[in-house]
Amino acid sequence: MARYRLTEPAFVHGTLLAAGDEVVVDDSTIPGPHMAALDDAARKAVKAAGDRMTKVDPVEAMTS
Repeated sequence: MARYRLTEPAFVHGTLLAAGDEVVVDDSTIPGPHMAALDDAARKAVKAAGDRMTKVDPVEAMTS
């Protein structure tokens, strides 16, 4: 499991969470630019995500 702090509001596990909230997600979850890594598992996922960690337009992301 990987721990992150949200840098902006986001839906996680079907719930809208606020910026600053901490979340724990499965290691297979691909982190986004709104997630700051808090542990080694999260840092490894952020590194693997590479370019996906850049800010993108949410509508563009849903339709691409």
